[in-house]
Amino acid sequence: MIQLAETHEAPGPARPDGDRFAFAVLWTTGPDPHRDRIFRMHAERDRDGTRETFQASCRPFSGAAGGDRATRRMALEYGVHGGELEGARTPEEVWPELAAFLEGFPTIVLDRADFEARARALGGCPVRSTVGLLELAEVLAPGRLSGLGEDLIEHVLPRGSRPKRAIDPAELRAAAGAIVGSFLELEPAVVALAAHGYRAAARALTGEGSDEAAAALERILALADSPEAWSRSADDLFPPHAGLREGALAGAVAELPTIAHALREIRPRWTTPERETPSLPPDPMDPAPLVDEDLRKLDEIFQHHLPRMFGGDSYREGQHAVAREVAGSLGKKGMLLVHAPTGTGKTLAYLVPAAIWAVKNDARLGVATFTRALQEQAMDREVPLLLELLRRAGFPHPPRVSVLKGRRNYLCWRALELSAPVDEDSGASLWAWTRAALFAATDRDGDLDRLPRRTELALGGRGHLSPGRVSQTLLRKIRAESGCCRSQNDRATCGAEAARRRAERSHVVITNHALALARQGFFRIAIFDECEHLHD
Repeated sequence: MIQLAETHEAPGPARPDGDRFAFAVLWTTGPDPHRDRIFRMHAERDRDGTRETFQASCRPFSGAAGGDRATRRMALEYGVHGGELEGARTPEEVWPELAAFLEGFPTIVLDRADFEARARALGGCPVRSTVGLLELAEVLAPGRLSGLGEDLIEHVLPRGSRPKRAIDPAELRAAAGAIVGSFLELEPAVVALAAHGYRAAARALTGEGSDEAAAALERILALADSPEAWSRSADDLFPPHAGLREGALAGAVAELPTIAHALREIRPRWTTPERETPSLPPDPMDPAPLVDEDLRKLDEIFQHHLPRMFGGDSYREGQHAVAREVAGSLGKKGMLLVHAPTGTGKTLAYLVPAAIWAVKNDARLGVATFTRALQEQAMDREVPLLLELLRRAGFPHPPRVSVLKGRRNYLCWRALELSAPVDEDSGASLWAWTRAALFAATDRDGDLDRLPRRTELALGGRGHLSPGRVSQTLLRKIRAESGCCRSQNDRATCGAEAARRRAERSHVVITNHALALARQGFFRIAIFDECEHLHD
């Protein structure tokens, strides 16, 4: 058995290197810091209880003629038009003023690597002690949230009708607050485990020469431990979040002084008991077809409710026809083959009647996609639409929908415990294990596809493997395998076992071709999406 690191030093993270944090955003003509240009810089800071702002438009293109024009992307994604740039200075002229405004303030930006690359491209004047919101999410909220990239703010904040990328410093502050607040609302053992693991990673990274990554981890922990340094301003720009309490990390660490102590108090998130529901049969004894009332509501959904959700002009006759055909075939011992051109909306066309039928018969039905990525897409994009459409149509009982993948796609808690870090591990190894442990403690599924493979932190060091190699090595150790869990307790904490139990109790299970064919007894009624790939 691998021994757990037993470190007994006082581990509370240091306070930030300034009284208040600043927040800065850059609006750019494209994602490449070497080719695309900045056309607006916007920042705010809190000094002595007063909010101070900096805002300047920049002329993104060179030359007297057209230098202040706005591109289509600037208009669509930011709401900026050419007249707003008239008379603006170049980014090179404005950048030193922004750097001077942020001088001495630890600064939160959206993407630290991008921010610093643009500073270098403009000829220097770097802003020091920056923390990227994407880094913050990766460290404190690994999983679904950290995998969203630049869409993260749109996900955590209701932004109304504003253009997607027109982010201001207040929204950056609020998004940071939401991430840190959610982290601090976790049970103290989880907070302590994250603090111990990331602090150990920072120490190891410093010894390996990765000072930049170590400093980034320390700043993030300081940010979480000292929210008063950034969460309040004179006019309550961001009211204190319920989870933002001073010294939370230090308190959790004092209560549980080692990784071993914290780990003993934690159970993976997917073991949290949900409302007890019975397993559903894959093939009901006497299946009932959809009756006229069901079909009337189906027609309502495709003729009225679905078009209204997209502005009223999106009725698709072909989509409605497919839904009708699927509805008429369910529960009959036969086969329906449908060819639907791209853009038909076939996913909803089969999901809606399938869900109605499965709930009516209290049965389990499988939907098999060609790839795991298509499973994710169906669950994240189409299932929320499905549930809302059924609600609008007046169906009283929503279907239970889940995703089921192959066993090796899930994290096994027993394997994660056996892979716990030891003192001589590299900084990248300590970081990867801690991130995986925090993911297991907070993710409801334990689906390793939700744990991003890349990192925003500049990890690495002398004589050590790259972060990507480290992550792949850890994944091989912690993923579920056939026979990995033999005792009842081990099976109760294995992500693969939890996914199977959840699928057994679901009306609609979104799986993939390979799994549906390998476990044919699990699904007696199935819809194969992209069935032209079945011969593979």
